[in-house]
Amino acid sequence: MQDDTGNDPLDFQRLLHDAIVRAVTDEDPDGFMDWFRDHLGDYQTESSDGAWLDAPFAAVLGRSIWNAMPLPGNGFKPRPLPEPGRNDPCFCGSGQKYKRCCADSPKLPLDPEQILTTVLDLTPPETLVRHIEGGRVPAQSLVELASMRVDRGELWNAVTSLEPLFTGGIRRTDEYYGAAMDLLCDVYNDLGHVRRKEALLERIVSTTTRSPLRSEAWQRIAVARLDAGDMDGAWEAFRQAQQDHPDAPGIGLLEIQLLMSRGRADEARERAGFWEKRRRRQGHDDNDRLVAFFGRVSRDPRGVMAEMGTRAAGGAGEGLIDWLQTVAERPLPDYRATRVPDAASDADQRSTFDHAGPESDEAPQQSLFLHAPAALADVEARWHEIFPLDKPFSIHEEPSRPDSPWDPGLEPQWTGFLVQHPEAFDSLDIIDDLATALAGHSQFGADWLDHSILAPLLHRAEAIVDHALRDRPAGRLAWVVTENRPALRSLARRVYMADRRGDSDAMARAAERLLALNPDDNHGFRNVVADHCLREGDDEGALAVTELYHDTANPECAWGRVLALYRLDRLDEAEAALAEAMQSLPAVAHHLTAKRVKKPTIRPDTVTVGGDDQAWLYREAMRDVWQATPGALDWVRLRQQL
Repeated sequence: MQDDTGNDPLDFQRLLHDAIVRAVTDEDPDGFMDWFRDHLGDYQTESSDGAWLDAPFAAVLGRSIWNAMPLPGNGFKPRPLPEPGRNDPCFCGSGQKYKRCCADSPKLPLDPEQILTTVLDLTPPETLVRHIEGGRVPAQSLVELASMRVDRGELWNAVTSLEPLFTGGIRRTDEYYGAAMDLLCDVYNDLGHVRRKEALLERIVSTTTRSPLRSEAWQRIAVARLDAGDMDGAWEAFRQAQQDHPDAPGIGLLEIQLLMSRGRADEARERAGFWEKRRRRQGHDDNDRLVAFFGRVSRDPRGVMAEMGTRAAGGAGEGLIDWLQTVAERPLPDYRATRVPDAASDADQRSTFDHAGPESDEAPQQSLFLHAPAALADVEARWHEIFPLDKPFSIHEEPSRPDSPWDPGLEPQWTGFLVQHPEAFDSLDIIDDLATALAGHSQFGADWLDHSILAPLLHRAEAIVDHALRDRPAGRLAWVVTENRPALRSLARRVYMADRRGDSDAMARAAERLLALNPDDNHGFRNVVADHCLREGDDEGALAVTELYHDTANPECAWGRVLALYRLDRLDEAEAALAEAMQSLPAVAHHLTAKRVKKPTIRPDTVTVGGDDQAWLYREAMRDVWQATPGALDWVRLRQQL
């Protein structure tokens, strides 16, 4: 609202707010107009000369605002003042006929929806709830109100603005109700009221019909199940959401998220291309957020996965990804593999031994010792001065201390060191530390982190080891030699990474490689190799492993040997092996042969040798292989009865 000079004579936003407050106080038009005439001058700006602020102007402006006012007492609809007849006295009080006074004065084009949010914000809570439950307040306006309250930090007021939409019978199920549900769920999350959110979603999907609202609820449920690790449930919720509203903007986004969460990058690329084309057919161009996202995924799904993952982790890992891209083409360093020096050797070349294991008596004579290039000594020493983690204890992946290298105050220090020292990528010691850091990352186990960060580190470590042993293909690297542990720990992490990906072939290959280097098998990977051989029908390979590691406390070896001999038709030996296995691990026989077994208590990172937990885990892993061997389980049952 400007005068002839282009200046604003009134602070209109402040005037409008105060006018709304006055109007909803008692909803009296006469009292409002009296207030408006008396106080209009309070809202003049410094640039105003007051020439506009006469009685006709105040009357016309005041009536325009009143007539657009959505009054709570009228169901949030205006109650406009009656228009005078052309020959009636003018409402401004001039004494002239209306047609000769204010009839042709310009009216303020004020839309009631423009001021409804402010009216709702000023309405007493109990009055507002009553009108919402009566269906007299548009959901779109309530979303705007709740968003405004969230911006002000009034989370509970935002909840009270939206919850009444979903009490009693849910009246509507359109996109606006879907937006209200989304915002309410977000506020519940901010308040930590997960159960309240779950109850809302369950009520919507169980009481409403196919609709945009129910689709939005199913999408929320899919994400919750994904976060909980229930992939089957997440996909089922996705399919329900798609059936309820196939054109919902979030459907394609959700499908890509589900595919990416399990590392199905090729499928994500294909589906992103489909959704991009569909979005374009609907009339959206390159400026559309979803078109741009689907296009990026179709070109570089793993890169997008990494961006989403680091964003979810507050940026943790982004610097490491950038660094790995800059050092990826570095040539391999020249590590040397020599016999472990004896006590008479030079002190600087003497290996430190951990005599805690039974293998320590033989390892020094058989093992090789990996020597890092002399040029790395300084960078490794400086690295350990700034890197905040110790080495993990024994075969663990994480150190015992709870320090997090991903703290915003710590991460820039060691990632900055890496940027300044690209040769750090040549060090097995530093690569081991970086993999250890990843084990404490909030997204550890996610496919994007494995692919973008951990895999390049572990591939580098394996390549360094292979290069060092190129002239010693049968060389051994004993775990008892402390200096060998960074290399062996990296190779063990390759087994774990393949397991997370569900790649049993890669897992077995990595385990076999580590067994060949470290026959003492400190990590227990004989189990992986034995089970994989049996599952793939390599009975000779399974027998070789189980006889090399004649481990009667381990069902994979003790019972795997039984199955291998049985399948090779070496029945006399199988009988003897079965008798030994039933004596050492009798619970396994029952768990293999019984049709149903109650799941015992399973404790993380521990198992009871000979216990029901150990037997149940073996049943879960290998009973299908036993069942696929004709007569094997019947043969075990018969021997149980003898």
